[in-house]
Amino acid sequence: MHEACLLRRCHKHKKLQWLVSAWSQCTASCGGGAQTRSVRCLAGGRPASGCPMHQKPAASQACSTHFCPIAEKRGTRPVCLSRFLEEKMELEERAFCEDRFPWCSLVPQHGVCSHHFYSQQCCRTCSRSNL
Repeated sequence: MHEACLLRRCHKHKKLQWLVSAWSQCTASCGGGAQTRSVRCLAGGRPASGCPMHQKPAASQACSTHFCPIAEKRGTRPVCLSRFLEEKMELEERAFCEDRFPWCSLVPQHGVCSHHFYSQQCCRTCSRSNL
């Protein structure tokens, strides 16, 4: 019983801290994926409870939220003409590109710019995002 008291007292004097692992590989190379990592509370290098929850690091995050490249159709047009037409279409689309909702700034953060609805409704934000 005396030993348990010493352990408890010792535990109280050790600094509680959050320990995080490295981020996992992204689940997608483009179009929106996720990364995860483990987040544990430690005291003196041992698992503990009592770390401040408001300071807990994120255990997941969005990644590769940029649009996937358009696959070029070989044989239908020369590649240089295909790229020229794609760039021309992008410029024309940007002329009418605008955000239609006040919450569009959140769309890239959640990795949904690759979804048709969000890319249309939040065009300006998604076209400027490199997340």
